[in-house]
Amino acid sequence: MEYDIYTHGVTQSLITKFRECPVACRMQLSGWGGAGKTSLALQFGNDYHDLQEKFLPNLEDFKFSAADNSPFRKVLNAGINKVLSQETREEEYTKGNADQREMMETSGMLLDCISMPFFKHYEELFWGVDGYAVAVDDKGPLLEREFCIDVGAGVPARGKIDGCLVDKDDNLWLLEHKTKAQINEEALLMTIPRDLQVNLYMEAVFQITGKRPIGVIYNVVRRPALRKKKTENMKEFALRIKEDIATREDHYFKMFEIIISEEENLYQVSLIKAEIKRFRLWHTKTVERQDPQHTHNCSGVYGMCPYIGYCNSDKQDTSSLTKRKKLFSELEDANKPK
Repeated sequence: MEYDIYTHGVTQSLITKFRECPVACRMQLSGWGGAGKTSLALQFGNDYHDLQEKFLPNLEDFKFSAADNSPFRKVLNAGINKVLSQETREEEYTKGNADQREMMETSGMLLDCISMPFFKHYEELFWGVDGYAVAVDDKGPLLEREFCIDVGAGVPARGKIDGCLVDKDDNLWLLEHKTKAQINEEALLMTIPRDLQVNLYMEAVFQITGKRPIGVIYNVVRRPALRKKKTENMKEFALRIKEDIATREDHYFKMFEIIISEEENLYQVSLIKAEIKRFRLWHTKTVERQDPQHTHNCSGVYGMCPYIGYCNSDKQDTSSLTKRKKLFSELEDANKPK
């Protein structure tokens, strides 16, 4: 699908990629992606968010129950199976080598291990048992809701909010789910009020509901870091992880209430507006192969940039890349032909 900035708009991930490197951003917009290889951290994060997307909108129909034969458990299991059997994941599994397949199997096992304890730990968050309830508008619960808003930058801003909650004082809170191996509370409290995604999504909630959230509920799930022993099979490994989660729930699940003032949110949205304008100018005026290469981002915590071969070659080599089927993998509406 050919990208049209005025039709498809921009997402926070696109703006983030533009900040990191215009070359990588242009390649992404052209439909080029890596060859399907990823890390356990990224795979687990993707699997976890896919489950939230497929399962959370149905929460109002199923009260929490830990019983194996409960409707809740059956629907949760169906959601997990749907994530692990989806077409894109199956394609990556088939293309991968033995190590890649083992990594994907491990991610699926971790997802199964952590899902039920997650909902048990946060029962009050999703079912309004104590303190919170899921916000609702005329379209239903504000969970996994796609949006397309105008921030005054000349092109639409798109995304999907994890959720929106209302507290006992009728205040709205943006809900964000994240997976991390390490959790630095001090860093979160310092950086989240200036986070691009959080502030854009708060603005989206305001445009959807007419009421500005007072902050964000930052719900962090720690990815299990236990390693499989040579003497263990996968079932034994999963059992050990479940036992560890059961005995250390506060280690695996952290929730932060981070207040963001209206003044700060509006200021950050003004910066986002300016950033989108810069992106629009770059996209419509800059000629390919004249993009500045941000070489400090060619390698990072997740390895080498998948486009490094393209940048290093006068022939613009794309042999190590694959064509993606979706323009924005996280959005459905934006991928539909206009």
